[in-house]
Amino acid sequence: RHAASAIESEISDLEEVNYRTKMKLFRHLKESGNKSKSTELALNVGKNFMYLGLNLHSIRVFEDALDVWHKDKNSDNDDTVAGFSCQVIESLDESDLISLIKLQTALGQALGTLDRKKESAQAFEDALEVFSEAPVSAEIRNRSVLFPIYSGLFFLLKYGGMIEPGQELAYEHNLVTNFVEETRLNGDPVHYSRSLAMQG
Repeated sequence: RHAASAIESEISDLEEVNYRTKMKLFRHLKESGNKSKSTELALNVGKNFMYLGLNLHSIRVFEDALDVWHKDKNSDNDDTVAGFSCQVIESLDESDLISLIKLQTALGQALGTLDRKKESAQAFEDALEVFSEAPVSAEIRNRSVLFPIYSGLFFLLKYGGMIEPGQELAYEHNLVTNFVEETRLNGDPVHYSRSLAMQG
């Protein structure tokens, strides 16, 4: 914790910091169990890796950050939501929930670029499950953080190999219905109109 604080005190602009320093800071934040800051930094580093085409590196960073959240799981017998303990999901505030959703979404996108379709879909679906089960989600009015998840799932569904062929129509119907509801709750007429058009 002290090591992370020492590094942070020397940083005025994160974008000007080299990757070695960022990863050193990330490791210290992870070891100290600082979920919020390690998640934010993982998103910064991982997305930069993706921009450079280093998708395997980004996946490792995203998964390492998710491990910090998984540490609160006491045993394999604990009740979980998408691999996280129910206690963690129930204690999320709005900021942490949004950061966690962005992290899972980024992981899904990175996996998708490597044609790891089922793993990508699982990351997206986990993000939707976390959002739906977190009590604080009811207080979030701007739900646009979910739109990239639906976009990713629609993309994967379009190119096949994500789920069994016989289940595709039912899955797509359920996906569109949920997307329509989220755009309605978000209150953006443009996205709502587009989702209704998808519903046919």
